[in-house]
Amino acid sequence: MTEAQRRQILTEWRLLPEPKPEKAPRSVQSLVEAQLGKLGLADRLIEDQVTAAWESVVGPSNAALSRPVSLRKGELIVGVAQPALKYTFERFHATEILTRLQERFGAATVRTIRFRTGN
Repeated sequence: MTEAQRRQILTEWRLLPEPKPEKAPRSVQSLVEAQLGKLGLADRLIEDQVTAAWESVVGPSNAALSRPVSLRKGELIVGVAQPALKYTFERFHATEILTRLQERFGAATVRTIRFRTGN
């Protein structure tokens, strides 16, 4: 007699429903993220994570000259102090910064970067 047959016989004999399989335990982080999503705060959490990781992504010298301002619909807005810095970031650093952010947070999270003058 197989295990499935044994369970079927016991279920019929007891007239009890088949017990439901137990749910796998979930991490606290996944529970918090689910609740933040329900409250509409998940985007804000990701924006804060990108801001917190900015220095490690761009390095301390570039972080001193720039800062993330907002992240909306995959577009990261970064404020820089001067027009010359804006040009430098756009021309020489944007692709590398975008690649690092996508590796860290996923390609769907940060799809483009736009630099603007003024912190």
